[in-house]
Amino acid sequence: MRKTKESALETRKKLLESALDEMSEKPFPDVSMNDIAARVGLSKGALYWHFKNKKDLLINLVEDICEKAGMDANNTDMVPENFDGLRFFFQKKMLSGVKNEQIQKVNKLVHRGHEWPAEVFERLVLGVRGKIKNERDMLEKVIVKSQRRHEIKMDFRAGEIANLLSAIFHGLFFLQIHEIYETDFTKYSDFIFDALKNELKSRESVGNIN
Repeated sequence: MRKTKESALETRKKLLESALDEMSEKPFPDVSMNDIAARVGLSKGALYWHFKNKKDLLINLVEDICEKAGMDANNTDMVPENFDGLRFFFQKKMLSGVKNEQIQKVNKLVHRGHEWPAEVFERLVLGVRGKIKNERDMLEKVIVKSQRRHEIKMDFRAGEIANLLSAIFHGLFFLQIHEIYETDFTKYSDFIFDALKNELKSRESVGNIN
């Protein structure tokens, strides 16, 4: 019984991966259930055993992506300890977007959301907003700690700095993923952080933020 359940879960995983490939490459109306099944060497019947229809498959794919994003957001090992830790946090995220094919597919899928049924797109928006809010909350806590250590000026609201950092790097990440500019923005992350650090650091901390 356990082996059968494990086999079913493995089949479901393969079908979701195949759906991600198809749906990130093609407009949603052009995606074929036959092609999704054939891509992993399964029959259409096997696909319909796991998912009622294309919309149901998309819903499950979106929920799977949001669940994995939530697990990443709750990973305390990724939480920086100070402002400079944020530098490496965003550098790692941007590099993963360049090197990790799975992340690239997910982002391309997300930006096809306008092609989906409205209620599925709304689920995605809620998931993305939740992930970004969790990240902004984390950024704000790190910035507050830096302010309490007199590393960053108290003149700035921690939440506004968090919003600024999130907007800058999510914007660059989007441009990088979709190759809108023929530029590797990852190599400019130090330049951005150095400029922000110079503007934000308190007089008491001059020379102390490394």
